[in-house]
Amino acid sequence: GIEAGINFKFFDNVLTFLNFSYQKTKFKGDNYSGNEIPAVPNWLGNAGCKIELSDKLNLSIIGKYVGDRYMISDQKNQVDKLDYYFTIDGKLSYVRDNVEIFLGINNIFDEEYSEYAVTNSTGTAKNYYPAPERNFEVGISYRF
Repeated sequence: GIEAGINFKFFDNVLTFLNFSYQKTKFKGDNYSGNEIPAVPNWLGNAGCKIELSDKLNLSIIGKYVGDRYMISDQKNQVDKLDYYFTIDGKLSYVRDNVEIFLGINNIFDEEYSEYAVTNSTGTAKNYYPAPERNFEVGISYRF
């Protein structure tokens, strides 16, 4: 596989990043030799930016891509792959000294997808575990 990433600033207050990985995982030396390992996508990627709106207020937007992959327990690679998905999350945070107060929105565009699914050895059963719909989080953290 290969991994690559880059961070750069467009302006003094805008930090952007991009990273991706490509991996080709296969079984070796057994009945499934040469088949792809289930639940492991070939492609993964993240891109985003952090905008410093002021010296204490930040806005972050992050996009996440996960490529298609075989279901858990599909060592034979006999069932159709789970579809890829792409989500976008956002976070507004206020930081003062060691305290951060934040409000986040996950899966902003309410993408419907399953992070993983399971099948049986014959491929006749398919159990999907849906990912959360758009959701919100509010929190406070303190750094020691």
